[in-house]
Amino acid sequence: MKKYTINFYFFVCFVMVFIFPISKLNCSAIKKAKIEQRNGMPIISITSPLGKDGNGNKEKDPNDFVKLPVSYSVKAGLPNDEWAREYLNKPDPYYKDCKITVIDETGKKSLSNIPGQVKVRGNWTTSYPKKPLRIKFDEKQSLLGLNEGNAFKNWNLIAAFKERSLLRDITGYTLGKLIAGENYYASDFKLVEVYVNGEYLGVYVLAEQQEVKKNRIEIDDAKKNPSTQTGYLIEFDGYAYTEDPQNVFYLHHGNETDKKLVDKNGELVKEIQSGYTIKNDLNNIEQRDFIRDYMQKLWDDCYNAVYYRKDRKGNAISDVKEFVSQKIDIQSLVDTYLLNEIVCDPDLYLTSFFMNIDFANNKKLTFEAPWDFDSTMGLKKHEPNEQGLFASVVGYDVNYERVGFANPWMVIFSNEDWFNQMVKEKWNSIKDTLFTEVTNQIDTLTNQYPDCFIANEQRWPQTYNENIGGEFRYIYSTYRTQKTSAEYLKKWLNERKITLDKGINEFGPKDYYSAKSDRMNARATDKGILIEVKLMEGETVPEWASIVEKSTGIKSMFYKNDEWDGDGVNDCMNTAVNSGKTVKILFPFTQAEKTYTFAFENGPRFDSVSLLASHTVAPISFTDFYNSKTTCVLENDVITTTNNKFDSTKNYLEKNGITNVKLGIEGLAGNAAYRGEGAEWGWDSKSKNIVTKESWEDKSVIEKIQSHSNKYAASTYIKFRHPATESDAESGILLHKWECNRIWSEQYKLF
Repeated sequence: MKKYTINFYFFVCFVMVFIFPISKLNCSAIKKAKIEQRNGMPIISITSPLGKDGNGNKEKDPNDFVKLPVSYSVKAGLPNDEWAREYLNKPDPYYKDCKITVIDETGKKSLSNIPGQVKVRGNWTTSYPKKPLRIKFDEKQSLLGLNEGNAFKNWNLIAAFKERSLLRDITGYTLGKLIAGENYYASDFKLVEVYVNGEYLGVYVLAEQQEVKKNRIEIDDAKKNPSTQTGYLIEFDGYAYTEDPQNVFYLHHGNETDKKLVDKNGELVKEIQSGYTIKNDLNNIEQRDFIRDYMQKLWDDCYNAVYYRKDRKGNAISDVKEFVSQKIDIQSLVDTYLLNEIVCDPDLYLTSFFMNIDFANNKKLTFEAPWDFDSTMGLKKHEPNEQGLFASVVGYDVNYERVGFANPWMVIFSNEDWFNQMVKEKWNSIKDTLFTEVTNQIDTLTNQYPDCFIANEQRWPQTYNENIGGEFRYIYSTYRTQKTSAEYLKKWLNERKITLDKGINEFGPKDYYSAKSDRMNARATDKGILIEVKLMEGETVPEWASIVEKSTGIKSMFYKNDEWDGDGVNDCMNTAVNSGKTVKILFPFTQAEKTYTFAFENGPRFDSVSLLASHTVAPISFTDFYNSKTTCVLENDVITTTNNKFDSTKNYLEKNGITNVKLGIEGLAGNAAYRGEGAEWGWDSKSKNIVTKESWEDKSVIEKIQSHSNKYAASTYIKFRHPATESDAESGILLHKWECNRIWSEQYKLF
């Protein structure tokens, strides 16, 4: 019996090695781990063998397909800097054959090893370590009762990596459903935990695919219908350049002659750069050309109706609402407008904004299928004015720069009385219950799945500015857990309700002479612009912090005293501005009716304000200094500069009443700054000896610098104090030294 057992063992080994294909044995590389259910949260488990990536290269790990890929739109836009470099050569997202198992809330397998494909999905979110995923089943499947149990092939797993509450997308979908009711489509959803080949990937939001299908976006299938009179699903899409050109078109939204497209405050809206992507499959190119031409004519009709009371052909229009209602489902636009006013989506002018039209079934242009809420509801900076409006006003873009963009479909009707009345009526009918329902949902989900959220935090620990390129507004960055982030989300929503209620019902023109943000308030005065910096409890201004005015480059550094002794940097304070204190700063370099923008540098981030100056105070020009072509020469370990405009600029300042002027020069060795890695040289003089090797105590430091930093440059700068800051010291305004932009020379070989 023992001999038989041994022989059978060798027979099995022979079959495994010689009979079964080697590819089948690749499954042995799959990581195995115990899949355990926590708090009754459903589980989606994905398994796959080793395969090939999107470039045809063999995977080193069976989980490469959910770890490595980064979409083309991200790779094309990433700068060649250190944090992004690791992504530059990664493969594009690719579908991989998988088996999918789903465990429901009761612990039962509702699906077991169902064949399908999985890939990384999304745009910028694909650069995060926790990737969003798409599941594409071979056959239609119902998932966890979503969409009333209807079956579909395509489903999404939203990673919500940067969104620590994990509830913003869910809140956005819920708001969409509550505002629009059953008249318009919004994705159903459920929180799930995801495993891939036994590796825990964390908590995801299972959501529907935005697609043309029965029980989803129900329009005629253009792929099956060769006629142009079919259905079109369209995304207003800032990433259109990454899509198939046959599915992309662009519209002209403005009028180059009179530039009438203005927001609710009368501010001009810049021509939108985003394109339009047709998201459903077309049958032929004629369909693309048709919908492109139709949408341009539709926009032109709306534009001319609003601003000239005529259609695009010049025919007079007596009732704009009636005219537009023949072409657009206005109620869907009102509902979409309200949703975006609530959530303050910084992507609104850019992407993930869906609309559809169905000529086969006489369906007008309809705005529905809200999507992508991970940057909303207080996570990123937004700038609703004092009345609280966001969707219908020009504000900051997704990168916190005031560029003058806005969503054209949100703006164009915002000055029409009939449209504003529809918004008011809808808002006042839902506002009392709307926020109660979504905040209760936040509490319910937070309390229902505590262990799941903790597990996700352990899997994806984060600190501020880690892996996300500094996308958080400062106050949000202080919340580290799901629970505290959820509390902040509730607080933000309740505050948003108050400000939005005023904005919708009592709108008044924006005061361009004052501005507010999380961190700063500013107002124009006859002495310049007065800035108030507010610190949160437990916070101090960090060393090297300053406030810079972006158009002039003039900055103000925080000092602990009024001494000019030292190098002007070592006396920079980090404790004088204490927790909870408000600091006043006067910017006395204004020209009337010019816009100035102030932001922290090396301090609290993403907290800028923009406003108009009311008076001309001391318009000082640094044109001569800025235009100088400074050069530097290294001779005998000494940097000397030429054409630095020190004297001419100093004389100019003194003629304008500024006598306390400090001039300096700084040096740079490759990537190592003048104060970095012990490399202090070229400091506060027109020429200065470079610190030699012997001056460094740590020889490894200089060796490291020499190994990768072989160039030097010099910068010239000017520091000064304007008399106006001194005269207001008694009123609580700190004495501040001001500094202009540095001018850098060309780089030269150092080592």
